[in-house]
Amino acid sequence: IQAGQGKLADAEKTLREVAEKGNEQYASLAKLSLAEVYFAQGKVDQGRKIFEDLIAHPTLFVSKDQAQIGLARALLPVRPEEARKILEPLKNTSGATAQIALQLYSDLPPQ
Repeated sequence: IQAGQGKLADAEKTLREVAEKGNEQYASLAKLSLAEVYFAQGKVDQGRKIFEDLIAHPTLFVSKDQAQIGLARALLPVRPEEARKILEPLKNTSGATAQIALQLYSDLPPQ
């Protein structure tokens, strides 16, 4: 809610607390949101690090595919070639992940 209201610093603080002190499942959701807040603040490397941790350690609440899609979506405007590398294998999978990957892939600038 805080991030949606433009209170990114407050959102960052709250999400960091949940990520550090919450149980694994809820902490993963907080980390996902925290990574998005970091990207919104222009803290690309910090956001990327969290997404990569979520990719390496998926949970019941945040799957590996979800974290990969989140990272690609966040990188799209700032590092499109990195987003392309993440999306390339995902667009050849099946189900919702492939559909989202294809949509994001179509938003990439031409090579």
